[in-house]
Amino acid sequence: MRLFLRILCVTFLGCFSLSKSIAQTCPTGYIATSLNWDNLDFLVQDPTYISASKAQNQYFAFGTNKLRITHNYEITKTLGETLEHTADVNSNATGSDIGFTGDGTITISFQAEVRNVKFSLYDIDYRQKVTVTAINGTLPQNVGISKISGTLLAIAGHNTTSASATASAIAVDNSAHATVNVEITAPVTNITISITATDIKNGNPKEDGTFYLSDIYACVNTNDFPINYYSVSKPFTNQPGYIL
Repeated sequence: MRLFLRILCVTFLGCFSLSKSIAQTCPTGYIATSLNWDNLDFLVQDPTYISASKAQNQYFAFGTNKLRITHNYEITKTLGETLEHTADVNSNATGSDIGFTGDGTITISFQAEVRNVKFSLYDIDYRQKVTVTAINGTLPQNVGISKISGTLLAIAGHNTTSASATASAIAVDNSAHATVNVEITAPVTNITISITATDIKNGNPKEDGTFYLSDIYACVNTNDFPINYYSVSKPFTNQPGYIL
């Protein structure tokens, strides 16, 4: 029984592990956590089982916090989690991403404020523009946005309350030139990603305006962890702190 509980605990905690080693420094009283698309399903609208309202409003456990993703993309414009994009060298994540096609708005909301948010956006190209803003409550916060390489993307508003990247041309499939890293060090409760000016490259079916959102990393407040246990859930000596 004790061996089973240890195995179960390791499996459960693994759901919250980082998908890659990133430089994630957290202030005192905070701990790093992530939303890892390798371990999660991002629901896509289905006429039988999943309504548009459910697909466009999804909640995820985020350490001791709760994260909500809302968007206004239709069923044909939402890819769900995918391994289609693979050019993640020097980006803020690896593995699966979630894909969307065309213009729209994605909002990431946290139940309680988090710090040091990091994620990447991939395959922004052929005239597409992405603008990222963030607030803590109602207070606008500065957003850092940077490209990986190349001259395809024009960066504007880095470390301001409205940071953007605009593509000047089409990138080859899985090019790092079409990637931006987003980092917000200040405390935030809401992040908005707006995609505009999407164009389609005629005669090139690969360039249909699709882009990808990576795993999401942040520091959450450790004060939210409970200090009391029911006896059935109390860890054995030297066990990790939580079991399912």
